[in-house]
Amino acid sequence: MKRHVRGKLLRATLGVFLLTAAALIGVVAWKQDATEKERLAEMEAQVTAHIASKAKALVDNHALALTGLVADNALGDVQSLVQRAVEKTAISSTGCSWIATANPGHPLTTSC
Repeated sequence: MKRHVRGKLLRATLGVFLLTAAALIGVVAWKQDATEKERLAEMEAQVTAHIASKAKALVDNHALALTGLVADNALGDVQSLVQRAVEKTAISSTGCSWIATANPGHPLTTSC
């Protein structure tokens, strides 16, 4: 009888221990997943912001470079330069909208 009670007690203790361990592992895995998703979202936001700042700098530099050409009335050269840039790198809609906003009705906006 003593061995039978001892076996039941051991099985009950082991069962509670295994259920507690499984629950603990589940909670830790869930928390780790949530933390990793937050970290990934932060990294994505940083990369997006970095790309946007580089794109803005690129557009600003192109605008400064084109200003001198337009001022010299070298419109044909500017149009061919923009056309080559569009063909090679596909100017983003941000750059085109910046040109359109800065110079409404300008012939360069027709290539965008």
